[in-house]
Amino acid sequence: MNSYDFRFWTFGISAEPGSSNHDKTKSSSLFYLSLSLTKLGLQNIENILEAVFSYIKYMKCVGPLKWYFRQFQLISSLEFHFLPEEPFEAAKHLVADMRFHEPRDILIGPEIPTKWEPKAVKDCLEMLRPERANFMISSKSFAVQADQIEPFLGTAYSVQSKNNTNIKIILF
Repeated sequence: MNSYDFRFWTFGISAEPGSSNHDKTKSSSLFYLSLSLTKLGLQNIENILEAVFSYIKYMKCVGPLKWYFRQFQLISSLEFHFLPEEPFEAAKHLVADMRFHEPRDILIGPEIPTKWEPKAVKDCLEMLRPERANFMISSKSFAVQADQIEPFLGTAYSVQSKNNTNIKIILF
């Protein structure tokens, strides 16, 4: 598979750490990778997962890149200075995130990374393995495959194992 194929399988990609207080603690955090798939992408889910984890493997080999951190820091700084947030919402988020940042970084902590930590990047990359991931794929086209009902919300879903591994994909 090449990146040319990947362009026709997705029309949106975003990656971020967990953004709510339920997703993170001082010692851990969820990490989200969201791909908006085309119809062709829905037919190539296994290839897409292979591409994602191949790229993660590449990142592990290359190692943390300080220039990338500095670029991300600059972009984050620009976004921070043009935040459209209301004062009450900003205060609410600052209070909720205070425990995650040094006192000098409380105002910018959740928005602008301040410390280059290559070991933390390596540690995070090591945790990104297929067997540790939850894959949730949502599409109306999966409705016919749903064989279970979530009890609280009544959402129909199906859990599938892939390639005789511990990898499970939840379709809903």
